[in-house]
Amino acid sequence: MEKILIKSFTSGPIRVHPYVVIDREAKVGCVIDPGGDSDLILDEFVKADARLLYIFNTHYHPDHVAHNGIIKDIVPSVQIAIGVDDAKLLETDFSNFAKHHDYPIIAGKADVLINDGQIFEIGNIGIKCISVPGHTPGSVCFYSPELKSVFTGDTLFQGLIGRIDLHTSIPEKMFDSLMKLIDLPDDTQILPGHGRNSIMGNEKAMIRQMHTDFTFAQNKMV
Repeated sequence: MEKILIKSFTSGPIRVHPYVVIDREAKVGCVIDPGGDSDLILDEFVKADARLLYIFNTHYHPDHVAHNGIIKDIVPSVQIAIGVDDAKLLETDFSNFAKHHDYPIIAGKADVLINDGQIFEIGNIGIKCISVPGHTPGSVCFYSPELKSVFTGDTLFQGLIGRIDLHTSIPEKMFDSLMKLIDLPDDTQILPGHGRNSIMGNEKAMIRQMHTDFTFAQNKMV
């Protein structure tokens, strides 16, 4: 059995990917973007006899935070962590989204406000927070050298980037944010909020072109 578990799900009406990360030796872990399937997420911690330390949100949008509160109710000690500039937005009234999709949103409130460069220790796993404003004001990517992975939420996908035409987006910051990911090793696995995985080496040319060609970038937004 591997010492570290990374498991993804596909959840909710917009098919978001929550991720479970568990250090099986230290018996601790975290979940990233629990947009659904809280029962399956928590079952992974039961099977591993591990303690859930953090819920990390890449940003505040309802499809990514829908089951924050459900998990918090079951595991009161878990800390909900989100970018400092998305913390208040986590308390948005999501009732229109919930009604439209017939999908309850129980987002909870932030316990930990994440700043750029902050590092969390999950047993022997380091999680470095990279502030990437653009899709939302407080979007964060979570990079782990030990996992050779970066969890990008809706900032970076396979061959695409997240939308920056939403009412809380900051389009002028998106491309500088993406450039912050350029320094990650080429073999870093990209674990996005939707769609297929990629690796950084496959996305760097696209990111560099976007930085100088806005028309090209507009055609790469989803």
